[in-house]
Amino acid sequence: MTHSNLHRKRWQFFGLLFAKALLLTLALAPASSKASLPHHHDNDVLRVAAPARERVFARLSPYGEGFEPDLVERFARTYGYRVEWLSAADRAEALDMLRRNRADLAVGFTEAPCADDAIASGPSYAHERPVEVRARHADGREPEVLRDEYEAPVMQTAAFTPDAEGLHATGAPARTATMPDRQEGAALPATAHETPTIIDGASWALWQPFVHTESRAATLESPLTYRWHWRAGAPRLDANLRGFWQARQHPVDTMLDDLTEQYFGFLPETLDPYDLKELSDTVEDRVPRYGRTIAKAASKAGLDPLLLTAVIFQESRFNPNARSHTGVRGIMQLTQETAIDLKVNRMDPDQSIRGGARYLRMIWDSLEELDLDPWDRWFFTLAGFNQGPGHLRDAIRLSQELGGSGRTWRELKEVFPKLARAKYYTRARYGYCRGYEAVDFVESVRWYYYVLSGLVVLDRPEAKHLAPLLAVRGTPVAPFI
Repeated sequence: MTHSNLHRKRWQFFGLLFAKALLLTLALAPASSKASLPHHHDNDVLRVAAPARERVFARLSPYGEGFEPDLVERFARTYGYRVEWLSAADRAEALDMLRRNRADLAVGFTEAPCADDAIASGPSYAHERPVEVRARHADGREPEVLRDEYEAPVMQTAAFTPDAEGLHATGAPARTATMPDRQEGAALPATAHETPTIIDGASWALWQPFVHTESRAATLESPLTYRWHWRAGAPRLDANLRGFWQARQHPVDTMLDDLTEQYFGFLPETLDPYDLKELSDTVEDRVPRYGRTIAKAASKAGLDPLLLTAVIFQESRFNPNARSHTGVRGIMQLTQETAIDLKVNRMDPDQSIRGGARYLRMIWDSLEELDLDPWDRWFFTLAGFNQGPGHLRDAIRLSQELGGSGRTWRELKEVFPKLARAKYYTRARYGYCRGYEAVDFVESVRWYYYVLSGLVVLDRPEAKHLAPLLAVRGTPVAPFI
């Protein structure tokens, strides 16, 4: 071996010893010294600050993780980020997190673009009118809905930071004199035995069926505008977010419309308290009688039993002798032809429930080749259950003929009613269809399914009557488990 080679070997040997010594020193170093090492943020991790509100994170809804999480995840998948969620009580805290580089993106807050060079703001993508809610009690107690661990973040820190003066309730006197500080979540001064709060319209619509106290609400005129905010000092993130929102402005892009339909499209324009009371009474008085049958039928068909319960309530209000002028009969309102195909006696409630659950699954399976989004496939299934698989296929074809994709419920709910018009049904393979009934049926089932799921999540008194169903329910991420 030459002298130069020997010299090089010695340096390699001592270099290896030094590297091992350094690694051993770091491994044995106390936690405090490790914590003192500089932290470098992983550019592939997207730190998202958001409030704990029902409009943002869906706790009550069975339809997914929430509007904002779904939207953020779509952005993250497009640009290769891994999402890390951070809690922010209000917009001010979220913006401060952006300034201090503790978060990269803030979502779920309202207001105009941020006047800060360190923060960039996206375009407005949703508008909600705030609602002033005053829950009344004879003894002046604060209503339970405002104290609940789920509801308080929504009801008391609503996304509301209006700047415009003159904010007042529609058709009511202006209240600006009583709102000097209108900060986020600020409540209006209460009159005797009233607890007022301000909440954005979407959150109020989502929580209203669970507010059992006597209350009155007034819609305020100044709208709330939702937009994303992010760190302007991150070039890659800034470019990606601007590109993402530019794509959302394209006329053919439907991402925001489809998510809005998924999470809010079923909400009724006006809440019917008598309808909710009937649902509550049915859960208490009739559901327990058929609970085991529903649970077994749902389990065998792979359905969420709460979904099956919602279908039965919409079809017959759990009346085993229900009859319709259209010829459908029984607790699941099956046609005679369908009952024969399913080999069930439709006037026997247990057989009708088992047959109806199996029929739902059959329609779901028949849509496999369409490769639909799971929730759209569910809505299509319900429409087919109501009007028949043939009319469902006619609606899909009509949607495509009119320039749509035929792949979303948002499109089909606009097209289905057209099949009741001669201009369209004369060209349809299966002819005339009461398409408007299909839309009403699907939206009603979606609503009742949402309410039933919320009762369970909140552990309301009605939930104990749903106990036999929950043993097979698990935690479904789609209507079929």
